[in-house]
Amino acid sequence: MSGIVITVAQQKGGAGKTTLAIHLAAAFAKMGKSTLLFDTDPQGTCRQWHALRKKDDIGLIATSGWRLGKDLTMARDNNDVVIIDSPPHAELDAKVSIRSADLVVLPLQPSPADLWAIRETAKIVTSEKKPVLAVLNRVVPRASITDEVREKLMLMDIPTAKATIGSRVLFAQTMAEGKTVLDAGKNPSSTEIDELVSEIATLLGMTLGKVKKSA
Repeated sequence: MSGIVITVAQQKGGAGKTTLAIHLAAAFAKMGKSTLLFDTDPQGTCRQWHALRKKDDIGLIATSGWRLGKDLTMARDNNDVVIIDSPPHAELDAKVSIRSADLVVLPLQPSPADLWAIRETAKIVTSEKKPVLAVLNRVVPRASITDEVREKLMLMDIPTAKATIGSRVLFAQTMAEGKTVLDAGKNPSSTEIDELVSEIATLLGMTLGKVKKSA
C-alpha cells in the first residue's frame, strides 16, 4: 500500500487550516478510506480534537522536526490517505510536509490579508514542484470579495477549487465534541465538504467508496 498524502498548508493563522484538515480526514474516512491525520502543528488542535472523538475511524500521529520525514514514510505505507495539518510558521516542517505531499491544499479566507499571506506558502509549493489547490474557506454568502479573490488567485496561476466552505458556527460546535459537520446529518456545511473532497479525489485520480452512515 502506498497512500495519498494531502498537506493542508498556510503560513497565516486564522485561515481555518486545522478545521479543514480535520474535515478532509473525516470525509475520506467516511468514504471508505483508511485515514491518518498527521498533526505537525505545535498548537496540537488535531490532537485535542482526536482525544474527544468517540470513533476509531481516523488515526492520528503528532510529530515534528527530525522525526517528520520518517514518520511520514511509515504513514504513507500503512494508510490510503494521510492528511497533514502543517504548522503555520515553522518553515522547515512546512517544507518537509509540502515535499511529501501528492497535493497541497491552501485554505484562505476571501480577504486581502489572506491573499497576501498565501504568496509565501505558494513560493514553497512552487519550489518543491507540487500540485496545489487553493480553497476559499469561511466564505460569507453573496460577498463580492469572494469573486475578486478568486480572480486574483487565477492571475497568480494558483488553481482554485470550485467548492467553497461557508462560515458557519456548526464547525466549531461539532469540533468541540470531537465530531465534524459530517456527523450532524445532512446540512449545507457537510455538502460543501463532500463536494470539495470529490473534487480533490478527481484531481488525484482516486476512487471513493460509498459514504458510511454516521453512528
